[in-house]
Amino acid sequence: MLHVERRVLAPLRKHVFHDLASLNREIAVRVRKINAKPYADGTGETRFGRFESIDLPHMRPLPERRWQRTQWRKNTVHRDYHIAIDWHFYSVPYQYIGKEVDVRLRGELIDVFYRGQKIASHLRSNARGRPTTQKEHQPLAHQRAGVEDTRARLEQNARNIGPHVLALVVAIMERNPNPEFGFRSCYGVLRLANGHEPDRFDAACRYAMELGTKTYRGLDNILRTGADLTARQEPETAPIDHSNIRGPEYYR
Repeated sequence: MLHVERRVLAPLRKHVFHDLASLNREIAVRVRKINAKPYADGTGETRFGRFESIDLPHMRPLPERRWQRTQWRKNTVHRDYHIAIDWHFYSVPYQYIGKEVDVRLRGELIDVFYRGQKIASHLRSNARGRPTTQKEHQPLAHQRAGVEDTRARLEQNARNIGPHVLALVVAIMERNPNPEFGFRSCYGVLRLANGHEPDRFDAACRYAMELGTKTYRGLDNILRTGADLTARQEPETAPIDHSNIRGPEYYR
């Protein structure tokens, strides 16, 4: 390394390069000169010659596929048979609901393993809060009864709090292509209710529906900022009646 610093980098220290490509070209020229210069031991060999005779015959070819950084994570399959990776949800076969799985993140691919066996594979998505669902991962038709039971239970729990809570829960389930995925947000909505008075929570759900906000995150933001309370406190302002203000008759 010291030899390269003295023979390559030091002579270039006062040169000005306007792009990386030109710098790399000049470095390559100087490196080739070093490798072509004979050793001082009198054998006449060069660094490049020794590389070709000793190292090169034992080198393996480069892999066909470029190396990609790999990350591993643990995850638990939610009851909607999806796992969450960076705010996006990817499906796995419904048989693994409640199981802990290993997730491999490699480039644009996401692979899911259970006890060493790959059970799902997806292309990575940047759509936050949305699902990527493969049809073959969905429950079979004869298991829809369990889904309907869950839907009915969620609706009943929401109805017990207030009519607008029920309306929001139903809207959340209807906006998702698979109701199982909507269940996740509905459970979050009902958990939010535990920290607020029923009347205020029901009014916040009504306000969310008026704004067109049909998500758990939107409702949570309304409650945290008190936007529903502010909207209720804003008085209706009467039209200003003043002699200096021109009315519609002025322009006739």
